[in-house]
Amino acid sequence: MADTLRNFVLTMAMSRPTSFAAFKKLHVISLVASLAILSILYTFWGGGLSSISNSNEHYSSGVPTLSNPFNHDGMHTKAAPADTEEYVAFCVAHRNQVRDIPEFLTHHYHHHGIRRFYIMDDRSSPPLSSFNDWGIPRSAVSFQYYDKNAQYPNMQTHIYSECQRLYGSLHSWIAYIDADEFFETRGGETLPSILREFDKDESVGALGVNWRLHSSANLTTRPESMRQSFTSCPIDPENIPDGEIQGWKDNRLIKSIVKTALFEKPLTPHLFKTVNGTRTVGEHGDVIEYGDGVRQPITRERIGLHHYTVKSREQFEEKTKNWSMKGWEYWDHIEGLPQVQCDEMTKYKP
Repeated sequence: MADTLRNFVLTMAMSRPTSFAAFKKLHVISLVASLAILSILYTFWGGGLSSISNSNEHYSSGVPTLSNPFNHDGMHTKAAPADTEEYVAFCVAHRNQVRDIPEFLTHHYHHHGIRRFYIMDDRSSPPLSSFNDWGIPRSAVSFQYYDKNAQYPNMQTHIYSECQRLYGSLHSWIAYIDADEFFETRGGETLPSILREFDKDESVGALGVNWRLHSSANLTTRPESMRQSFTSCPIDPENIPDGEIQGWKDNRLIKSIVKTALFEKPLTPHLFKTVNGTRTVGEHGDVIEYGDGVRQPITRERIGLHHYTVKSREQFEEKTKNWSMKGWEYWDHIEGLPQVQCDEMTKYKP
């Protein structure tokens, strides 16, 4: 096909136009034919080469590279206003499982306007900072690496304290969440707009957001997107006194977004102590009592945190290699709970 078009262009080029109109016509035909040849060459060479590198993670000349399905130029869902002043930042403690990060970054960058992510890398091999193409501008992501000599008994809460020490002065709020947790806001509100409302209340030291756990949706292998694929969720548990909760606390748990000026220390990965008698509150201003980070009754009317806690069987097996706190008994627990359809997050693209 390419040879035929090339010969056609050569023939047209050797033709002698008999008038100016004929010359214009010949010029246009030659241009179209040339563009067609270029398109064919791109398909055979450019497209063919790009299809070879179709793994989620590969290496080129020793440099780790991500094939990122969330690096789209076009937006399918209206983007949130950009938080260019970096009013709120995210602190994420993470180890390995590099393929989970691009969707997390893409979601919060485009749909919540976040412009500063601190990836606190706990002994990943290779370090997460060595990878390319996170689906958002690399300038929005900062990495801090902790090797085997920088370990503490409770590494996650230590990392959270480090986030405050290193970066707290640069932001008004820091959200302490994981790369498998995704915020959803409702009613036209945005994450920064909700936080600005609580900024005005001097009794508030942090905002606690209830989990919305997602199960495997019977998937055994890794899908391209967590948000588009895991659309089955355990139902919210009934309200019972904190001291009577047996076993896993599930959707009763919160994650915290903390005012940096009032940060004192993390009590757990879920709940923080703040200074001057300030407290952590829920979306309606209700005080969350000190303890494990339980908020009841569970509500997500303004803001919720979708937690893809097990994902597919393949991914959970990978997770257990880096996460010793919970094993297959946790998988059995989540999968064994009564489930409901939960496709709220499928509205977000990319």
